[in-house]
Amino acid sequence: MATKTVVRADNAAIINKVRANASLSYQERVPAVTKANLAKTLRILQDYTPLWNEFIDVLINRIGLTLYNTNSFTNKLKPLKSGMMSYGGVMQEIGANLLTGEAYDPNATNVFDAPKPDVEVNYHMINRRDVYPMRLNEDLLAEAFLNDGQLQTFINSMLALPEQSDEWDEYLIMRDLLRKYDEVDGFANYQVPDLNTSADPEADGKKITELIREIYLKTKDFYNTAYNAAGMQVTSGELILLGTPRFFARLDVNVLSAAYHMDKADFIADRTIVVDDFGMEGTQCMLLDQDFYKVADTKIKTTNIYNPRADEWVYYLHHWGIYSASRMRNAIKFSTAADNITVNTPATVTRVEAALANPVTGNKVLAPGADIPLKATVTYSNNQTDNAAYWVLTASTETAPDGTATTEPNVILPDTGTYVDRMGVLHIADDATYTGLTATAYASADTTKLANLVLAAADAGTAGA
Repeated sequence: MATKTVVRADNAAIINKVRANASLSYQERVPAVTKANLAKTLRILQDYTPLWNEFIDVLINRIGLTLYNTNSFTNKLKPLKSGMMSYGGVMQEIGANLLTGEAYDPNATNVFDAPKPDVEVNYHMINRRDVYPMRLNEDLLAEAFLNDGQLQTFINSMLALPEQSDEWDEYLIMRDLLRKYDEVDGFANYQVPDLNTSADPEADGKKITELIREIYLKTKDFYNTAYNAAGMQVTSGELILLGTPRFFARLDVNVLSAAYHMDKADFIADRTIVVDDFGMEGTQCMLLDQDFYKVADTKIKTTNIYNPRADEWVYYLHHWGIYSASRMRNAIKFSTAADNITVNTPATVTRVEAALANPVTGNKVLAPGADIPLKATVTYSNNQTDNAAYWVLTASTETAPDGTATTEPNVILPDTGTYVDRMGVLHIADDATYTGLTATAYASADTTKLANLVLAAADAGTAGA
């Protein structure tokens, strides 16, 4: 249950606090209060209606609101809120996938040939506009004014109902967002034993704990796309473990306590939060990114109006806000339902092509001192291509690799000045006398995939692939 806001001060201190926050006219007409002049101060206020109205207004709207902002929002999910939005009613969330690196190409001339980043934008709008009305009897306030300690009790009882009602409602809204998210987008789910009905909760609890530990390390330390509804490449700075009282109670006590030890605080999560019920059948616990909730207050306001017919004040607490969840942050459910994690299979190399970067016919390509740009094209199973390959040279007197043998080619060159640099340029030694060379491009991702480029001097034939 949420902690109740409590005012701890005597009547004089509270009334003087009101005076300090009131107008200059009020301060000039109403003296500082001591226990001895409480009755006189009350008569001054009640004899002049504008002063009494200002006293009520400051007591409720300033003192009460300050206490509300300072001490409320103690629901269990409060740490996952984004704070207060002072302007606007729309929260914009932007995410982007990683860029794909390309090998440097010294011959690239198009400076505008750069892909756009893969960006996703979500908008979260105000979807809560609640008001909590309450009537305050003026006679009760006047009685509390004179009886020492009663003004404190009156304020506490006055603030308790709207504050606690709002606090509980906010918790329910944030908790039920989990169920709504699961119905619309669906959490990434791992199947685990049901601790509620388990015959061996210690063994099953350890299985769950080991799995949580594994996923915690995966999502915290590495980019992945499997654990958020948008399929974005993300990591998590802080992960929160949500569980019901029964779930935490039935975990092995030694395993659970490890999560609270200072030297093992990151064992299964960075923080744990207890919720009363997930509202999703079979759900044991959840691991959420600290930024999963997109919740922000847009208005917290108290106001009042006097009802002369009933001689009472009507008090209103307004609470508006944005209550939503991110599709781009990690959110994993551990339940009795079947696994639904989709692991992307890495693309495989399908072929390699080797060629001259600048095709030339009839030149002495192996002439001493020549610099020959080479080009390797690696094609993958997803039809993407790059030039992630390395080169091996084989002299014409040796057998060039053909991809059927697992042994490395026997490279025998009579000099140290012939090589392929990291830019893919073949440099021929100044004193070289080659009649032929084979340049073999090996795919970096799969060395069983290769392609040969046969190079020859003018008297031995023309260059070819």
